[in-house]
Amino acid sequence: MSIMLLFLALALAGALASIRLARRAGAEAVRLRGLNQVFEARLADRTRDLRHALDRSEAVVGAHQAAALLTIAATAELRRAMEAVTGFAGLMRAHGAVEPLAPRQARAVDQILSAADTATPLLNHLQDLARLDSGQIPALPVALDARLALLHVCESLAPRAQAMGVTLQRPDAPSADSIAPQVRADPERLHALMTGVVTTALRQAGPGGQVRTRVQSVDTHARLCVSHLGAASTTEARAGVDVALLRRRASAMGGWIEVEHGGGAARIVLVLPLLLPVGEAPPITLPSGAAILCIEGHASGRALLRTMNAALGDVRLHVAADAAEGLAMARALRPDVVLLDADLPDLDGFAVKARLDADPLTRRLPVVGLGVGLDPTESRRAREAGFHAWLTRPVQPGELLTVLGAILGAAPGDSTDRAA
Repeated sequence: MSIMLLFLALALAGALASIRLARRAGAEAVRLRGLNQVFEARLADRTRDLRHALDRSEAVVGAHQAAALLTIAATAELRRAMEAVTGFAGLMRAHGAVEPLAPRQARAVDQILSAADTATPLLNHLQDLARLDSGQIPALPVALDARLALLHVCESLAPRAQAMGVTLQRPDAPSADSIAPQVRADPERLHALMTGVVTTALRQAGPGGQVRTRVQSVDTHARLCVSHLGAASTTEARAGVDVALLRRRASAMGGWIEVEHGGGAARIVLVLPLLLPVGEAPPITLPSGAAILCIEGHASGRALLRTMNAALGDVRLHVAADAAEGLAMARALRPDVVLLDADLPDLDGFAVKARLDADPLTRRLPVVGLGVGLDPTESRRAREAGFHAWLTRPVQPGELLTVLGAILGAAPGDSTDRAA
């Protein structure tokens, strides 16, 4: 009997202990659930605060980028206004021999052009800063002497050429009466591109080879020629990769790469647009009877071209104010050259160029694009689209006349009729 009571007591004690443990576990579970709810509430509050902060940050960034894009668009319009200012003032100075200006007028024109020379770089820097704010990484182009830039590259690579056993000839020094070919480019990018061209030639020439360099001005472009003679030390695949990379970098600067082979030698040519400052371009009279169609969406641009036309002699200038009118006039007139505004009210210039190319009557017309530099890659896109030339506003009269003269076959001072 006592044993049974003992077992019963032990069983009751175990049951009581189990009940106490269960109650403690339940209480702990309740406590933990409470803590979890508190932590979840705090986490939700923190997440909500972070989400609100992120939304505010994105709103600030969006507003900043919108302001930057607005600044870029504003600089584009300022470029158009600057083009009218420098264009008319440049024409007054260039034709002073025909219609002499009074001394006060001449000084006023000089002041206008001097102020424009100051404002244009500021405009470029403002556009570059806006591109940085909008997430675009701009180059910082300036006017550079192409021959001097190539000379510096050759001097920096001279020790390497000597170590490779290659004779590197520097470009010829300019004569006293020659005009240095000027290009507009980012100094570091131009130096890197020229270094790549010369280095590729050194590799391909190999030990005992020769590399010659020179700079030419042809029409509206500077041609930096690097010729090499010798047994190639690089594989054809390596050479192809080198040239492909050079082509991409040249395209980003508005130029291109040409590769020529023959006679046991090869030549790599870097072609870049020439910079033609106001008053330094040779006087050009376009061929008599030349027909030019200008599709220009802004009244100031149309007025400037009409004023230029009056000073060019017997040239037929036709003006359209939008893409629809311009396309119709191009079909009807089939002019010798088309000047095409990239920012028309109804279509952009690339779309107009595509429509001209799609029409059998207009697909062969030379087209010169006039851009405002909104897109850093527009020069490359223009070349890929088949534009004969691409000019960034503000376009100087001499620069435009040089391009038109190259297309129409005019020489400086030439006023003769075109050959039939």
